[in-house]
Amino acid sequence: MTGTGERGAELFDGQRRAGENVIDALYKEARKSQYLLLCDFDNPDDPDDNVFGSAEPLDLEFLIAPGDSGGGLFLDIRGTLLLAGVNSFIGWNDGAGDSDYGDISGHTRVSVFNGWIDDVIGSGGGGGGKGKGKPPWAGPKKSSGVVPEPATLGLLAVGGLALLRRRRAI
Repeated sequence: MTGTGERGAELFDGQRRAGENVIDALYKEARKSQYLLLCDFDNPDDPDDNVFGSAEPLDLEFLIAPGDSGGGLFLDIRGTLLLAGVNSFIGWNDGAGDSDYGDISGHTRVSVFNGWIDDVIGSGGGGGGKGKGKPPWAGPKKSSGVVPEPATLGLLAVGGLALLRRRRAI
């Protein structure tokens, strides 16, 4: 997506982009973990367009946009990128979910699920996890094979039908 803070997300151009933001708040439901990390898109020209946290924008401040769900929110700790969250949603107060100034983003906090992640991936990767060896799907009894991508099969089927119809019309 391309866009600006003033006009929001406008056009998909296939380019990957990144920027900076600050985790301004943690969302917590009653008696539950703080499982959402929240950021807002600070407006350099209007501090009142700030939702929470500091109203001072970063030099490369940005916000995730439609289509970014499932991507990562990373922390830069002394030059090492660590996954902190998974992009989940955007929110807005101006009637347009276009990631312009004043909009917010929510990211599912990964650390809340560390125990489950460690149990699933095991300890074989040297990542310091407390896993219990091989994950449940690993082992000699499991097999794999090539599965055709459904869109390709669909296109071939449509093309074949088109050829059959064309032959009948001639």
